[in-house]
Amino acid sequence: MNREELQRWLKTERHTFRWNQGDYGTYDGVEVSRSELRWFHWRHDFEEGGERDVIVQTAAAFLADGPPREVPERVAGAVRAWLTRA
Repeated sequence: MNREELQRWLKTERHTFRWNQGDYGTYDGVEVSRSELRWFHWRHDFEEGGERDVIVQTAAAFLADGPPREVPERVAGAVRAWLTRA
């Protein structure tokens, strides 16, 4: 375990946004920090559950180009607001 990397990760301000399309066994999400966004899909299945379809994007790329996949506009707007807040 890299303790310095873990300490840096723990100290980094971040927020996770989650949403689903009515299927309560899965959801999509994005973990946002000032420098990076991590988009993912989550399944609650016992055998095949967990995180999948991860896309990492810089905050600058998101602000310039928007999300790398289709997301509800309310989510994209909330992420944009979080990144640009004072």
